[in-house]
Amino acid sequence: EAILKGNNPYALYDFANFPPIGIYLEAVVLYLSNIFSIPFHVMTKILPNLADIIITLAIYKFLIRNHTKPINAALWSLTYILNPISIIISAAHGHMYSISSLLVLLSIYLVTSNPTKHLKFMAALFLGVAIAIKPYPVMLLPLFFIYQRMNLKQTLLFLFISLAPAIIPLLPYLCLTPHQTIVN
Repeated sequence: EAILKGNNPYALYDFANFPPIGIYLEAVVLYLSNIFSIPFHVMTKILPNLADIIITLAIYKFLIRNHTKPINAALWSLTYILNPISIIISAAHGHMYSISSLLVLLSIYLVTSNPTKHLKFMAALFLGVAIAIKPYPVMLLPLFFIYQRMNLKQTLLFLFISLAPAIIPLLPYLCLTPHQTIVN
């Protein structure tokens, strides 16, 4: 609600511990729930569940691309979509973790598909947006560097592209209310 009212969520609450993109996503969901008269607790579960469905399809495609038998790829995909933890996080709670996970998976898919230079940096952008929604994917950055065996210039560019979507939207809040933003 703070975002929809034009307020700084980091200055108002002690629990605004998500990056701005994650908070903006929740604000969009709240806005849409008001427009369509769908309760927020229902609307907030749509995107994460959709992301879980796409992850399931991506797992299948990734495994098929890597010469896994279709039946085994289907079983592994079903293992993901029927995992009780995924169901609880997305369908019961409506957390945005699966959206970040989808973007990380797309990043991995691009990096492992013999990418061109442009696809490598598209992977960095997907990873960056994932970090901007939930910060946990930042831990994967060293693995991306190791896997791709990039030179220093490419590594720094990949790092910049990966961190920019999380840092740039945070800058206005850091300038306006540095203490509250850092604490939250």
